[in-house]
Amino acid sequence: MLAPKQKLVLRQFVIHQALASTRSLVGVIDEMTEEEVLNVLTTECASLRRHIMIDRLIAKAAELNSATYVANLKEQLAWQK
Repeated sequence: MLAPKQKLVLRQFVIHQALASTRSLVGVIDEMTEEEVLNVLTTECASLRRHIMIDRLIAKAAELNSATYVANLKEQLAWQK
């Protein structure tokens, strides 16, 4: 039971680090899940603080979704044939 709680605390720490500074974001962005990236991206967009961070977060979200996107495209193209 302690493992999930510890994981949640770690994830909150990653989100906090991502929001702290651009340098901190660069340090944790490769560890972040899509949900965490979207959470931080929403916060950054709402605050209109740092456009560089928003660009990096959008790129990471796209990277995390690339496999799904490719699969969807392949499915659509096969259907159209």
